[in-house]
Parts: sequence; C-alpha cells; structure tokens
Amino acid sequence: MRKHTKDRLFPLRVSDDSYLLLMPRVAYFFGISIYMYLGDHGVPHCHAIYGDYGGAFSIEKAELLAGQMPPAQTKKIIRFIIDNKEDLMEKWNELSG
Repeated sequence: MRKHTKDRLFPLRVSDDSYLLLMPRVAYFFGISIYMYLGDHGVPHCHAIYGDYGGAFSIEKAELLAGQMPPAQTKKIIRFIIDNKEDLMEKWNELSG
C-alpha cells in the first residue's frame, strides 16, 4: 500500500459535543486522508476526508457509500482503493476484528 505518512491516530469530532473518536489514518495523498474506525463493522469500508468533504467508500466495490466528495477526488480515492484493495482488506480485518 502506498503511504505518504506513517500510521497515526487522529481525533475526529463525531458530534457537536466534545466526544472524540480515535481512528487511524491509513493513507494520505493529494490532500486526501483515508481513515478506518477501530472496531467498525458492516461492509468493509474506509472513510475519506478532503477539506470540508467526507465520505465512506466500499473497499470491495470501490464506490461511495455515504457522504459527499468532489468528482476529481472521488476518482483518486476509487483508484487508490482498486490499487490497494488487498492491503485495505487486511487493515480492515486487523482493526475491526
């Protein structure tokens, strides 16, 4: 998997109160951060953040499941998922298991 930064845990605000959730950033490219929640479940997916945009992307189908992302960044994220599918599935199993 191409990584431009080391794996790190980043706090993200998940609601208007002060509750923060830690999730590791698994990749960073072209200003796009790719995260996975610890202990997540459901279909294997990753979360992408680009500026004020955020979306959840299926790892298996490489498609936007929820959220919003500009078209150019969506294409880059989908290409990243396709190129790194095996590594992303390994990381998903490690973090969600």
